Amino acid sequence: ERALAENRSKQLQLEEALSELRFVGAELDRVSTQLAGSAVQLSNSAQELNESADQVAVTIQQMARGAETQSEQMNNSSKSMSEMSTSMTEVAKGAENAASTASEAARRAVQGGEAALQATRRLNQVKATVADSATAVRGLSEKSYQITRIVDTLNRFADQTTLLALNAAIEAARAGEQGKSFAVIANEIRSLAESSVRSASQISELVQDIQTEVHHSVQSMELVSSEIEGGVVAMERARHSLDQIIDAVHRASELAQEISTATDGQRRSSEGLAKSIQQVANIASRNAIGAEHVAQTVQQQTSSMRVIGSSAQQLVSLAARLHGLVTKLKSA
Repeated sequence: ERALAENRSKQLQLEEALSELRFVGAELDRVSTQLAGSAVQLSNSAQELNESADQVAVTIQQMARGAETQSEQMNNSSKSMSEMSTSMTEVAKGAENAASTASEAARRAVQGGEAALQATRRLNQVKATVADSATAVRGLSEKSYQITRIVDTLNRFADQTTLLALNAAIEAARAGEQGKSFAVIANEIRSLAESSVRSASQISELVQDIQTEVHHSVQSMELVSSEIEGGVVAMERARHSLDQIIDAVHRASELAQEISTATDGQRRSSEGLAKSIQQVANIASRNAIGAEHVAQTVQQQTSSMRVIGSSAQQLVSLAARLHGLVTKLKSA
């Protein structure tokens, strides 16, 4: 009975051990199944990460090349801005020279306008003098007409005196010896009258010549006055044109000065922009270098992911072997 009791006790212990072993086997089977599933997920995730890392590496390399291209473009833009700044400096200098030239032209135009104004005043003075002279000559012409009328009166008196002297001579001849002295006086009076007629005739001719010359002088003065009037009008037009030229030159000078100021401001802005572009180019260059480093790091991570994927595959194999052992253990 004692041996039976011991066998019974050992059998119970064996059954308990088998029960515990089955429980452990079941747990191992569950754990190996979970391990296999996790290993598969890890392998898939590693594969996806590897593919994503490859894509990221390609993208970063493209970004690096783009950053290098951008850096080159920025450098070219910086050079272009520097050249444009130089051109703007030359334009500003040219505008300053144009403003200076315009100011000089305006100064000379002002001098020309003043000279034209003085010439106009002098022409007006000459015109007034000519008008006064024409008035005086017309007065002289009027006086000559008065002289002509006086000479005509003298001619009539001389003719009457001659006629009276002739009548007196006839009467003296009739008187005989008593009228001889009177006849002599009558002859003298007639001679004086004839001389007066001749002198009056000469004076009349001279007055006519004077009137002719006065008429020509008046016509010449009127012509001169008309020419002077035309000269005054032309001078006024010239002065008006000079005033317009002065205004235009002043505006051109102001515009040239504004262009010079604006160009100088643009030059300073372009210089600042060139510096900013150069700074951006430097940053882009550093970004390109950084992108290359990141690409190298991603490539290293890709290699690590490949190692992880390989380890996950090995873990899947181990989990499968463990599952097989557990299955055999259950069968036993």
